[in-house]
Amino acid sequence: MIHALVVTGAGYTLSTLTIPSVAKFAIAGVASLVVCFALAGPIRRIPGVRRVL
Repeated sequence: MIHALVVTGAGYTLSTLTIPSVAKFAIAGVASLVVCFALAGPIRRIPGVRRVL
């Protein structure tokens, strides 16, 4: 559920860099993975959210 927001944000943030696309892809992938896992724990602790997921 949060994956799309995180990946879109990473892509938008990296769009201003002048590095090869493969490097942007790798950076966005690693950063998105870390951020998604970091956000998932606190979000799942919110009452009622676990039933939705």
